[in-house]
Amino acid sequence: MSYLLNASALILLLLDLGEEILQIATKTQLYIADLTLYEIGNGLWKLVTLLRTMALENALELINILRMLIMKKLLKSN
Repeated sequence: MSYLLNASALILLLLDLGEEILQIATKTQLYIADLTLYEIGNGLWKLVTLLRTMALENALELINILRMLIMKKLLKSN
């Protein structure tokens, strides 16, 4: 199966699954739009800076998971 994820869906998956998303992504194809990474960065910035509902360390951890998805080519941009 393949899925096209927008920024909202991907942030929720990252928040809910954490590193488990790496295992799930090996069994399916995940696609994102070109601007999705920027939108995720903006969303995490907003959670950390403006809303103060997330610690900076947690946001950096999610960015690291996202980076691993991209480096392992488990998340493809169209």
